[in-house]
Amino acid sequence: MLLHPFGLVYQAMVYKIFKRIPIKKYWISTFLLLGGKPGSILSRIVGQRPVKFSNLPSESLINPSVFIDAEQLKNKGFFMATSAISSEIIDNLVKLSTTTRGSARATDLGIGYQENIFFDRNNPKVVRFDVDQDSLFANHIVQDLSCDPKILSIAQNYLGSAPVLDFVAMWWHVKSDRPDKEAAQYFHFDLDRLRWIKFFFYLTNVTELSGPHIFVPGSHKDNGLPFKLRAKGYTRLDDEMVEKVFPKNSWKEFVGPAGSMIVEDTRGLHKGKHVQSGDRLVFQLQYSSCLFGAKVPSIKLKEQNIGLKLKESMKKYPKVYENIQVV
Repeated sequence: MLLHPFGLVYQAMVYKIFKRIPIKKYWISTFLLLGGKPGSILSRIVGQRPVKFSNLPSESLINPSVFIDAEQLKNKGFFMATSAISSEIIDNLVKLSTTTRGSARATDLGIGYQENIFFDRNNPKVVRFDVDQDSLFANHIVQDLSCDPKILSIAQNYLGSAPVLDFVAMWWHVKSDRPDKEAAQYFHFDLDRLRWIKFFFYLTNVTELSGPHIFVPGSHKDNGLPFKLRAKGYTRLDDEMVEKVFPKNSWKEFVGPAGSMIVEDTRGLHKGKHVQSGDRLVFQLQYSSCLFGAKVPSIKLKEQNIGLKLKESMKKYPKVYENIQVV
């Protein structure tokens, strides 16, 4: 394991030259050993040069009044804005979530997995339902959000390099008796890339009882996670473990109306609180500095399903959309 940082540097150079996806264990083990600094440094080396998204012809779908505090995002790792998207967009995406096939995740007990099914909000019989990514991205509103100039600019300003659309996701969490690790309801940190930023959109009203997202401010920074937590490995952590290092009153619990947007560096500790009443629907976009890291499925999109805004954006900024596979 002590040699893995050297392996990580070697693989980063190979990726920069040949675009060959590396072995993920070198990145994970280096982070667990040294914290996030190697990723931050390599991200600046391997990442793409920033571009001007003001050249995009489309207007932003994000409410013009939304202002992202870049300093808060940098220092605390998150920023939340309410009323970020319109009720029309919300209604469209909620309908999409129940008319698009997806899969029910297995619970910690190893039961409940189903694929190629529709979500029945009145009788869900699941803890978490994930909408199929490719079917999700065929929707033009999803595409328009993915190439939204305001979102792209926020991502680029945070990453310091042109963002790469890594993946899109949408999922329901429903009422359950206890938190479930497989449903991401225990604390964890993400680690598939060198650097990334996520945009979460609440598509239902989220209260303290309906599964709010929770984040530990400052834990996203280089060495923001002390070694005694990193030493537990790339795993799920219960509240008691986290509270010994980060007092519970420092955690940020995101409650807010449908249409709220959370911008977050999920290298920091985070989780979805389990739903005690009602349900919760979230839409997510992830942008990374590059695709160095884990081998994740590309976004497959039929050519006839590419919307006008996305087509124009892909033409101007092909590297931003290198993870989209047109079929």
